[in-house]
Order: sequence, then C-alpha cells, then structure tokens
Amino acid sequence: MINTTRLMLKTVEGIYRDRQIEFTELPENTNNSTQVLIIFLDPGKINPRKIRRLIEHL
Repeated sequence: MINTTRLMLKTVEGIYRDRQIEFTELPENTNNSTQVLIIFLDPGKINPRKIRRLIEHL
C-alpha cells in the first residue's frame, strides 16, 4: 500500500535511445536508488507543446 502522505512526484523529460534513457535535465533531491515510472509517448499522436504544458502544470 502506498503512503500518500509521503508521496512526491517529479517529472523529468528525457529521450529513450539505444536502450538507454537520457535525461534532458537531472532530477534534483533524489538519491542514487530511486523508484521511477516511465511513460513512452507516441510521437505521431502527441503534440510536443501540449505535453510540455502538461508537464509544467504537474
């Protein structure tokens, strides 16, 4: 069960290339072993400007 009182989400943009994820910026205040969720976007169906606005509002 997830303790929602301590749940903190950070969104960091990156690119998946050659089986590696390259961050466009480094996440701040995270330790060396941090659980992550990764969502792959379909570039043919996603408007990059809308995604950036959505990320900025998270």
